[in-house]
Amino acid sequence: CIIGGAEIYALAMPVASRIYLTEVEAEVEGDTVFPAIDPLQWSRRPLGRAGRSSRNEHSAAFFVLDRR
Repeated sequence: CIIGGAEIYALAMPVASRIYLTEVEAEVEGDTVFPAIDPLQWSRRPLGRAGRSSRNEHSAAFFVLDRR
């Protein structure tokens, strides 16, 4: 499991074989982003969604990506 900043993500990408990705449906300001994911190198399978609620201000989508 890797949780970190841009440099950590960039170092981990060449050795990663699977990514569990959460896409939060919001526009936020920040200085760290996940590296671009090349769809030719990764297959993407949806796992589900979480809608807005009293506990979650934003909805989100969950995916698993496997290296091809």
